[in-house]
Amino acid sequence: MIVGLTGGIASGKSTVSRMLKEFGAVVLDADAQVRANQARGSDGYEKTRHIVGEDCVLDNGDFDREKIRNKILKNPSILDALEENLHPIVRNYYAETLKSIDTQNQLIILDVPLLIGYPTEQLCEKIIVTICLDEEERKRRAFDRGGMSEEWWAFITSRQFTADAFRKRADYVIPTECSLDETREHVQKLIKLLTNTEA
Repeated sequence: MIVGLTGGIASGKSTVSRMLKEFGAVVLDADAQVRANQARGSDGYEKTRHIVGEDCVLDNGDFDREKIRNKILKNPSILDALEENLHPIVRNYYAETLKSIDTQNQLIILDVPLLIGYPTEQLCEKIIVTICLDEEERKRRAFDRGGMSEEWWAFITSRQFTADAFRKRADYVIPTECSLDETREHVQKLIKLLTNTEA
């Protein structure tokens, strides 16, 4: 079975993804593929460089993430262009990878930040959404990661689904405002439901 995993920023998606993997699911991570595609020497790197501009490239060739964020805040169409470039790459990566995986006898998780309403959703039989109803906790998580500002937080959250909207599009919801042990229990129950086995 192929199941999509998504959720808003700092909603606990990465934590749930790791737990699913611990319980035996095969997890394919879109973020990892995006990072690889934006690495120097890749086709994605050159396209990203063209979209964000030469002024966002450091002397060593890496991207200046803070400068890119500041440009996006002034011109959101830059983010639209970056996402438009990446969605086909992510979908094609999944489509090609899935050809070599036994999807009938394994639980395959497509871990994708932007899934609902995008091309990769068509590959999924079911959708899991992580939701943290404690907005202050979500914000604390996001800021603890570093590289976050009040302006960027407001911008990103304004572009994402609300918890209610996510819930309406999900087949399964994993709450993450609870403790890690409680979240793990939710994940374990879901694994059992999806695989009809004892996790």
